[in-house]
Amino acid sequence: MDIAYVSFHTYIGDLSIPNFPEGMDFAANCREFCTNPYYGRICYDPYRKLYYRFAYPKTELEKHDESWYDLTQSGRDEFSIIILDEDLNVIGETMFPRDRFRSNLYFVCKDGFYISCNHYKNPGYTDDELQFVKFEIEK
Repeated sequence: MDIAYVSFHTYIGDLSIPNFPEGMDFAANCREFCTNPYYGRICYDPYRKLYYRFAYPKTELEKHDESWYDLTQSGRDEFSIIILDEDLNVIGETMFPRDRFRSNLYFVCKDGFYISCNHYKNPGYTDDELQFVKFEIEK
């Protein structure tokens, strides 16, 4: 069996396993999770024969910022989407604006790839309706 290894370094650089010392409290552990770089989900788009890979660069939270719980629910403050063709070749990457989109709420349909702009830090955020923006692929 052939295994494809794909390496990405546009925004993340080197990955390292975070240090979670024994006895670290839950809040500190979650805070580390919300700030350390890692690669997330891969979503397949059968209409365009593309893959979208979520990537999360190292980010900072203010020392007094306790929003780690909200970030685990809404997605991180910053993320990019790496675009791969059907052979897993990287064909592009887009860094999304901080605090505007939810990296964990999206869908693919014949019309395109849609991502939610209902991030709780987005100035236009509302609990009253789900809002999505079409992610356009430019060639």
